[in-house]
Amino acid sequence: MLVTLLVAIPAAYALSRLRSRAVSIALILLLLAQMIPSVVLATSFYAMFNSWGLLNTFIGLILANSTAGVPFAVIVMRAFMLRLDTEVIEAATVDGLGPVGTLWRIVVPLSRNAIVTAGVFAFLFSWGDLLFGLTLVNRNEMYPISVLILALSNSNLNTWAATMAASLIASVPALVVILAAQRHVKAGLTAGSGR
Repeated sequence: MLVTLLVAIPAAYALSRLRSRAVSIALILLLLAQMIPSVVLATSFYAMFNSWGLLNTFIGLILANSTAGVPFAVIVMRAFMLRLDTEVIEAATVDGLGPVGTLWRIVVPLSRNAIVTAGVFAFLFSWGDLLFGLTLVNRNEMYPISVLILALSNSNLNTWAATMAASLIASVPALVVILAAQRHVKAGLTAGSGR
């Protein structure tokens, strides 16, 4: 989630402030990237991470899940950042803040709802990941919880009660995150509706 946000926040800010044909092309590419099936991504990641030596590593899983979450996060945050008052950003520039300072001191605090929304969705995408966990990892201690639940449901010793109990326990962190961020997520999802 953090890697997704570190990449998506500057990208969303740049796409919200730049005015050129390249922005439209970048948005189309982001939408196309969002539409790529996870199976295609997993196969590509497998070949790439195999050559880089990142299979069976936490770094590989983090990079795969972060990359898959970036397009959605950029689209959500850009819609919010388009509504920011340009006079506030121009005033920060007049006061001596550069682009990076303006981003982190002015834009990020004002975009808190959109950032929390994008972060929650990035967390949920990663937490519920099954395909990358099955493809990029083959060590039991590194499997995501979704892969362990799948293994439990395929086990000969399995009962539905055990599978449902494991699923309920696995859903608790996601539920806690959603409840903690509920107010911000509601505001962040409706942020881009004014434009």
